[in-house]
Amino acid sequence: MSETGLLRYLFSCGLLTMPILVWNVVFTRFLPSALGSKEFSRNIPLFVAYGENILRTAIFALPFLMPLDVSTITQQRGLFLFVVGTVIYFLAWVALMIFPQSRWSTSRMGFLAPAYTPLIWLTGLGFIGRRFYWPWPYQRWVYIALAIDFVAFHVTHAGIVYARNYLRIPAGRVTG
Repeated sequence: MSETGLLRYLFSCGLLTMPILVWNVVFTRFLPSALGSKEFSRNIPLFVAYGENILRTAIFALPFLMPLDVSTITQQRGLFLFVVGTVIYFLAWVALMIFPQSRWSTSRMGFLAPAYTPLIWLTGLGFIGRRFYWPWPYQRWVYIALAIDFVAFHVTHAGIVYARNYLRIPAGRVTG
């Protein structure tokens, strides 16, 4: 694939994120009501909401600036980690959609699973990336650090929602 033109950004590491983004859009409505967009976004501290959304934008935009290439052992291991992590992420959603009242789904660990499991596939994505399309240095640890920070904000956000809905802690008393 030529590395010129706009198509290079479509056929990039960002292509790997497309099934996840489509999954999120299609299946969010089947999650328990506490994870629905209106309830999930209600009364979240601005620091948490902004931190999560800024980091989400970065970790989903940067892969579109990295060529999709799995020629090294590190990149192949990254692809394996990405695929395994994506399957685990999807299974975390499936458990909540099919068994929303189960012990797992109503536990903190189960409820938060869609928030913390992205760290697996995001780490894989960080290892797949090796460079950007332009001469700006790519450092895996930077992308992975951004992913860790995003997941921390995302878990904090989901934890606030969990406390509000399952521990019955009023929204004003939950802090990020």
